Amino acid sequence: MSSLPPPYQRLQIDQLSDYTRERLRNIAQVAALGPIAGRDNIGGELGWVLLGLAIIGINVFLAIGHPSGEWERFTLQSLIGVPFVVWGGNKLLRRYRAGIPTFLHALPAYFIGVDGNHVVFWSWASASAITLTDRYLNGVFLGTNVSIEFGDRSLTVSAANHESAQRLAAQYGRLRDQARAQADQGSWHALEGADLLPSGAAV
Repeated sequence: MSSLPPPYQRLQIDQLSDYTRERLRNIAQVAALGPIAGRDNIGGELGWVLLGLAIIGINVFLAIGHPSGEWERFTLQSLIGVPFVVWGGNKLLRRYRAGIPTFLHALPAYFIGVDGNHVVFWSWASASAITLTDRYLNGVFLGTNVSIEFGDRSLTVSAANHESAQRLAAQYGRLRDQARAQADQGSWHALEGADLLPSGAAV
């Protein structure tokens, strides 16, 4: 058990090997067809950039249309938008450089999630409880969450209905039990996906 990976590892994609990045691109194509395909957050990041530009633009426009004594105030206010542009632009640039879309996908060794320039590896050998929670808003059913405990962390996946959530929970339970059994036998590294990370990868 000492050679097992930690329950949770979050790494930058550009720190991974060429082999792992190529595997992640291939996995992303499969994950896009699955029931829990990750949603690309590019719209949210672009939204922050546009918000920042709007703040800057409005204040510059107001500064031009006001007496010289007030333009300094509007100019300073326009600086509020700069962090939004920088943060959102940086996230978009990293996403472009990574070249891998957002996704969630379960392999026998890991539950993998990619978002922007980061990838998270959740080790099934460290998974424990799997629970279902129905989501409601003002009495209206929105779907069911499947929560999986990995060490001291929890991963939650949303399903459209209770039946889909039950199927996912059963699938995840099988992956957890298989990984645990392989770990007990000292053969965890034979699981599909175990080779995506070298032993001792940084957390």
